[in-house]
Amino acid sequence: MTRFGSLFLCTALGLGGALVGCGSSTPSGGAGGAGGGGAGGGTSGSVLDVIPQDNTVSGWLVDTSSTNAAAGEVAATATTEEQATTGLGLDGASEPFYAGFTPVIFAMQNYVNTSLDEPGCATAAFPDCHALMLFVVQMSSADQAASLYTSVLSSQLYAAGTNPWETPTTPLVGTNSRIDDTGTQWWINFYKGIYYVQVKMTPSYATTANTADQSKAEALRFATAVASKM
Repeated sequence: MTRFGSLFLCTALGLGGALVGCGSSTPSGGAGGAGGGGAGGGTSGSVLDVIPQDNTVSGWLVDTSSTNAAAGEVAATATTEEQATTGLGLDGASEPFYAGFTPVIFAMQNYVNTSLDEPGCATAAFPDCHALMLFVVQMSSADQAASLYTSVLSSQLYAAGTNPWETPTTPLVGTNSRIDDTGTQWWINFYKGIYYVQVKMTPSYATTANTADQSKAEALRFATAVASKM
């Protein structure tokens, strides 16, 4: 199975839907993480403190569709590989995070942006609307986060897409970062402090009111905003 087939086995990735997860989970820590205070990173604090909410990153709203596992929550979370696999519907996409590692908590949220394309984006069929999936993995130490960033590249899921990984990103996100144009999405990986993060923004190619370069810049803007909370 390709990395796309595995990673989005339980997502609506076709022309009829936005990028959203399936399954359900209730975040440990509850709504206390809402608001994304700057004190959430480093070596303490909740992973929920770094998860953006509506317009935390201007223009990006939490996806409220019924197929989003994190709808109505700061994020959907898992504390074991089984929870990530079955509870969040990630199938084999969760495996690289647990291959020799024991993450403290795995969090995910999905977003939509109606301002990057023509009016009516919110109700138009994909790809006339931008969508984004965020994974934040809290590790037990900064060394573990850095090691995970390196380790995931050994998984087939992380083989280069349409273009090779750009390492590092320009601008650099977090402590170290890379970006790949999969042909349909901009995929950013980075780590900072105790966190390893993935941002996937759809689409990566030009749309009616948006160029591919602008899409790339927007993905980097979102990732940089997340990193700033760590």
